[in-house]
Amino acid sequence: ENYVKLGTGEVVYKVHLPIQINEKKYILRLALHTWQADQIINRARTGATILLTVTVGAWILGLLFMKVLRREVLLKEKIAKQSQMAKLGELGAVLAHEVRTPLAGIKGYAQLITEKITDERLKKFSNLITQEAIRLEGLVNDLLDYARNDNPADGDTCINRELLISIWNIISEKENVDKINFEVAIAKEVWVKCRKERFWQLLINLFSNAVQAVQPEGVVKVTVTEKQGMAVIIVQDTGPGFTEEAIKKAFEPFFTTRARGSGLGLAVCHKIVEGCGGKISISNAKEGGAIITITLPTIKIMEDKR
Repeated sequence: ENYVKLGTGEVVYKVHLPIQINEKKYILRLALHTWQADQIINRARTGATILLTVTVGAWILGLLFMKVLRREVLLKEKIAKQSQMAKLGELGAVLAHEVRTPLAGIKGYAQLITEKITDERLKKFSNLITQEAIRLEGLVNDLLDYARNDNPADGDTCINRELLISIWNIISEKENVDKINFEVAIAKEVWVKCRKERFWQLLINLFSNAVQAVQPEGVVKVTVTEKQGMAVIIVQDTGPGFTEEAIKKAFEPFFTTRARGSGLGLAVCHKIVEGCGGKISISNAKEGGAIITITLPTIKIMEDKR
């Protein structure tokens, strides 16, 4: 059974069939013209191909439409959130300026009263006033930092071991970190596109959060590497880590899991990093503890500046 071409040029389906009649064996040779059946088969194949192509095309168009629609929705949400954050920043700046002056007076008078009075009970109350005024002053500063409309990428910073230790020493003066181990892992210095004071503010916030989460004898470790034109800065601690809610809302202003936190520390960090063209993310380590990963664009520095 096979297709053959006759001398006339026709293509036929040739079949050889053995048959037996009255105990005699014969060979029956049939040449079947199949052009009508071939047309039907070809039409069926063409129709199936068209149907499959249309179906696949419809699915692709549908997926593209859904992707474009989702992108548009996310863009609108981002614009709305940015607008909301801008208004919130303006409001925070106004409130901070209005509160800062009387707050400084309250703190100053409370400190003066503490120095003048001898009654221990009254001195305890005046110290409490001073502490609360200092806490509110920190909140005002956080509001001003968040509302600050500047470009943190209009400068550069050299990240090296000395810089990281210096920033940690600043935290050591404010917090009780005598029993907390600080580890640094950096192979070589890296220059990043971020103004120095804003970079210091970024790491001070991250180190402060880590210190508040870590128990005595715990560890705060910072690792700095360079990969594909980006500096990767990882701050890891041995604290309890982030809750699921914190992972979703950590960078939203005023979100905090601490009773006396302002909820602006990570929001300010997020603003600084994105303003420098980088990214910041949070996660939990498998062995426990929080991980904050930052990527910042690196830059080449002339030898004279080094």
